[in-house]
Amino acid sequence: MSLIMLTGASGSGKTAIATAIARNHAATFAVYHFDSIGVPSLDVMIRDHGSPEAWQRDKTVEWLVQLTPQV
Repeated sequence: MSLIMLTGASGSGKTAIATAIARNHAATFAVYHFDSIGVPSLDVMIRDHGSPEAWQRDKTVEWLVQLTPQV
């Protein structure tokens, strides 16, 4: 199975594209939303990960590990 990742600035349409793909091509593509993990407050990001950038890096790695068995 191939893996396609949508990246881009906030508000650029990534979720809209992923939602349209999931709705119109569910039999062909599995769609996973990174946003579904939730975003903690800035204080929690800093407390648990050291910085917002570290939180994003850590969560990206966790998400990719979850996807690995499916690719």
